[in-house]
Amino acid sequence: MPKYLDIANDLRDRIVAGEFPIGSKLPGITDLQGRYGVALNTVRAAEEVLREEGLLRIAQGEGAFVVAVPGAATVDVLGALYAARDALAVAIAAAERQQKTRP
Repeated sequence: MPKYLDIANDLRDRIVAGEFPIGSKLPGITDLQGRYGVALNTVRAAEEVLREEGLLRIAQGEGAFVVAVPGAATVDVLGALYAARDALAVAIAAAERQQKTRP
């Protein structure tokens, strides 16, 4: 496997693990070159793989920023809260009925 794919896989794993959360900036290319012991173009190729996957935004002169996490599901928080509220309302009504029927 080409080295840039190994680096892309490692960076993806680190993003999934939360080391680089959404909105964070990856270490600079020089730092990544030192970490992985590769040339500039190898790091750029790895970042490009992740950009094509929709995980990074690369801004020339600024760096690479995490914009998504692989496998992160979009959660409808408001919908889940409404469902929980409805379930609680049913449970409360049932408990109130039980309490009224007790002698």
